[in-house]
Amino acid sequence: MLTVVLLFVAAASALSDEDLEPGQEVQILKSLALKFRTAENDFTQASPNSAYFPFVKSRKENERIKRLNSSTINSDVYMKKITEQLKTWRGFEEIDSAVALTYANLMFETFYNLSPDLRTSFLQSSMSADDLQKLPLSWQYLLPHQFYDDLGLDGAGFAELVNSSPGNTAMLYKIAMVLRDEAVDMRDAFMNNLNLPDQYREDMGYVLGYRWGIESEADSNFDYTMSTLLHLPSDVVMGINNATFDNLNIADKLEDTSMWGLASPQSKVAWFTKFEGRKGWREVAGTPHHMVRHGHLLSGAPLDKLRELKGNKEIETSLLAEVLDNTEMNPLRVQELWEALADVDREKSFISQASNLDVSQILSHYDTLNLVHTPHQHHVMLENAWFAQDKFNVPWVNFLAISFSYMNNEEFVSWTYKELQDLGMFVAILSPAEIDLIPADDFNTTMLSTILSSTLSLPQLNSIYLKYLDNNYLVADATLNPLLLSALPSATILSANPPFIWSQDKTNLLTASAKYSPGQMHSLHEISKPGHWAPSNLSAILSTHPQCMSDVNPQEFRAKLDSVVSAIYTAGPDKFHVIATKVQKLPRHLLMAWLEEAHTRPGSKRMPGEWWNSDVLLDRVTSTSIPDSGTINPFPSHPMAVQFDRFTSANRSMLASLALAGMSCHCINLVETP
Repeated sequence: MLTVVLLFVAAASALSDEDLEPGQEVQILKSLALKFRTAENDFTQASPNSAYFPFVKSRKENERIKRLNSSTINSDVYMKKITEQLKTWRGFEEIDSAVALTYANLMFETFYNLSPDLRTSFLQSSMSADDLQKLPLSWQYLLPHQFYDDLGLDGAGFAELVNSSPGNTAMLYKIAMVLRDEAVDMRDAFMNNLNLPDQYREDMGYVLGYRWGIESEADSNFDYTMSTLLHLPSDVVMGINNATFDNLNIADKLEDTSMWGLASPQSKVAWFTKFEGRKGWREVAGTPHHMVRHGHLLSGAPLDKLRELKGNKEIETSLLAEVLDNTEMNPLRVQELWEALADVDREKSFISQASNLDVSQILSHYDTLNLVHTPHQHHVMLENAWFAQDKFNVPWVNFLAISFSYMNNEEFVSWTYKELQDLGMFVAILSPAEIDLIPADDFNTTMLSTILSSTLSLPQLNSIYLKYLDNNYLVADATLNPLLLSALPSATILSANPPFIWSQDKTNLLTASAKYSPGQMHSLHEISKPGHWAPSNLSAILSTHPQCMSDVNPQEFRAKLDSVVSAIYTAGPDKFHVIATKVQKLPRHLLMAWLEEAHTRPGSKRMPGEWWNSDVLLDRVTSTSIPDSGTINPFPSHPMAVQFDRFTSANRSMLASLALAGMSCHCINLVETP
């Protein structure tokens, strides 16, 4: 975005009055250039932009600071060399009046598309917050600070400006720079009223730590909340002096466990180190009282400090167990705290912490502890804790250790129904060859519901499927367990009487296809082709496994784009965010075809010319695409919150924003700069 600003400043400098028609055009450019030069930059030490513009001032600055080789750097030969390198490696062209006029005309075109009242407010620099939000997003960032200084908004009001465009980090930085010299209470109100995606916490921390600073102002009755302070970069946290630490009441604020859970791992380490250095280890875990207040800070403590807790008579190990269960920790820290627990507390915490323990601790727990629960009850709770997750995150060695405790007989050929049932979903530790040795009689429909899980690999599922077939269970049963759909041979999928009904089982079949071999996937493509472009089928494909469309060529995809868009609308708002994520798995050439076709549709271009209409490309809400007030966005801080609102409008779009990952160089070149 800085490049855009520089282009307009350069335009004002490069264009003479002869290049433009007299009137508003000259007034606009010169006004913007003047305000930009008098506005402050966003450097660590803020100063007017006029200190650096025009760029020839850099030569004087080089001489002033006695820069090494300044005479060479300031030479015309060196200047031309750098210009050529920027042109070759960065794509930056030299700015002359012809180039500048192109960008200036583009800006004027946008200006004249504004309402007369808005144009007048802009020229008079008397814009309200509502006027500002009616401007194109790029203009909102381009405007010098003076336009914002006169709005009269409080911190919450400025936060609302940023919240209106959740994915616009440029606006976040813009407002943050506007507020950098305001009172602490105004800045804190801004931070606390922001409703941005989690991905931007690092950006907020950068602003707070490297531009605002955290020194408490004497005339302020308000200071930063912990939700704000937790965004600070680690090096800034470590630089907090004792006076600031005390003035901000950080010790009290760090008691908030809900806020602590939002901190990054490196932030937790930094805050523990700062707290322990100021208050001492005793106020973290020296007494039961302090353990209740600040025990969660142990998730940032070094391992040698955690080892000191073993054998500590002043701390009840039940308090440590409570900290473990309620605080997300690195497995190494969990293992150290585990050593400090009494046996009874280990048993209570075992289910929740087993995946974080070292395998030796698991084996010791089973060998030495007289379990309160029966093995079967323990087994069921672990299955519920581990296999119910979307992703299996248990270390394999821990999984093996616990699984073997439920398997007393390794002579698989002699296994009974009960032995397989006792192993349950932990059957995932068996290789396909070992599964093949188990008697087929054990694999009935009831057993399948006991042992099947998404953790099983395709070869394991194949072995179980064949066992199931050996007893002709498939003939007797009306339906096949959905998890076994992954094991269907290609020939079975293509057969006249497959063990599924496409209209009823398509979602399960598409989900199962995530494990398919290339041959199985080809068969799935073949059976889905007859109704491939039907909205209901396409909705299921896009929301479950878009890779099924990988063999569609770009030409066909462009011809059927209306069907694709219709399928997404058929899925409805409830599945918008799911599909928005899933369609990123489409082959890039199909996403590229999506954008190319969308660009040809009426309204997608700025007329005259081929420039993209950025409102169409980014699916922004406009006066002709009002969101449905009856549809509530379930994720208002999602990066695509604006696109969701646009999606609910009765005026449908081509949803080009979902295909931005497919932008080609040609497509990028058609994006209007402002």
